[in-house]
Amino acid sequence: MEKKRIIFDLDGTLLTADFTNLMNYFTRLFGEEGMLFYNNLVYKYLDEYEKEFHQYDRNSLSKFLTTRSGLEFTPSMVDDWNDIVASIPQKQENGVYSMLEQLAIHDKSLVVLTNWFRTPQLERLKRAELLDYFDQVISGEEYLKPHREAYMAAKGGYSYEDVIFVGDNLEKDYIGPKSYGMDAILYDKNNRNHHSIVKMKRLGELKRRI
Repeated sequence: MEKKRIIFDLDGTLLTADFTNLMNYFTRLFGEEGMLFYNNLVYKYLDEYEKEFHQYDRNSLSKFLTTRSGLEFTPSMVDDWNDIVASIPQKQENGVYSMLEQLAIHDKSLVVLTNWFRTPQLERLKRAELLDYFDQVISGEEYLKPHREAYMAAKGGYSYEDVIFVGDNLEKDYIGPKSYGMDAILYDKNNRNHHSIVKMKRLGELKRRI
């Protein structure tokens, strides 16, 4: 069945960011421990938070990071973090513009479901000149993947058969939506995942796949 609504992840799917400025921020904050904190953040802390909590909140996130890291992390640091993310160097994934143009021409409903705070993610989409393509941007302040309510919010009033999820994270963008009855395609540009997974290496493949 032809899909009517396509739900996209943001980071690693539509945009790829250079987080060096963020890493440098944590190093300035915590000295030698800053690099370890940043690595744990990327590979552990945020995944743990997203499984435990259903929304991003500056107070709960700061308390969680303080507990997990043993470092004093305040809500104002979350604010600074968001300011850095909003202006971080980034580039569009290859084929994003042409893909979105094709989908818009064919009157598809396009949605972004992103696990981060709303304001910096909107700013990033604006800077990339992508925001106007989307009917809706759902952020982690509202719902978090891999919880069911995030996928249901992105699905909206469409039937399961009419919706497909596209993202680069195996757990949150592929296994998650499929476990709740939604079709998904994994954006796997480096071909790292098992051949049995429904995936694509180039965003330009999407139009003929849906």
